[in-house]
Amino acid sequence: MNTSRKAASRRRFIRGGMGIGGGLLAAPAFSQTSDASQRNQTLKVIHSLRTIHGDFSDKQVADADVQTILGASIRAASASNTQSYSIIVVRDAEKMQKLTGYRGSCLLLYSVDHNRTTATAKHLGYDVYEDNLSAFITSAMNTMLAAQTAVIAARSLGIDSLLTNGIHRGDMERVWTILDLPQTSCFPLIALILGIRAPSRPTGKAG
Repeated sequence: MNTSRKAASRRRFIRGGMGIGGGLLAAPAFSQTSDASQRNQTLKVIHSLRTIHGDFSDKQVADADVQTILGASIRAASASNTQSYSIIVVRDAEKMQKLTGYRGSCLLLYSVDHNRTTATAKHLGYDVYEDNLSAFITSAMNTMLAAQTAVIAARSLGIDSLLTNGIHRGDMERVWTILDLPQTSCFPLIALILGIRAPSRPTGKAG
């Protein structure tokens, strides 16, 4: 396919995607003012999700609330109930800045991690074959489901959040160094920053 045909194909793809996206946004079932979303508290929380861009306020998220969020997070669906991830809690603002470029009250680092399942399997006398692409994709989905559940749980408590892949920018080795992560079978996938939006900070829809 020549360059002009490739460009035309890309334009058709983009226009088609915009059309589908616009249709979803306009669909009555997704309306924030629907009767169901007003009656159902869970739907109210989901419709109120917002992404905070920039620094959060200085108000701190209580440790008890962080534990509640973590408890909800691990209730997310997980293939074969493996929960093949680790969640690292970071309270140090300087570390948050170095890891993601943002600061907040708390950072939850969600990492694909097979070390716990491997150690458990070996202890029980089973073989584990986790180091392949299929296992990584499955574990990545487990990890993202847990992270998104944490976002919803946080919002239900009045806590704002930012999901960011800032950990992937620049030299990724810093993540292992700063947090002393396992050198094998562990991959930092997404960072979730928790906090309360500063009044002057802009917000955006989640996603």
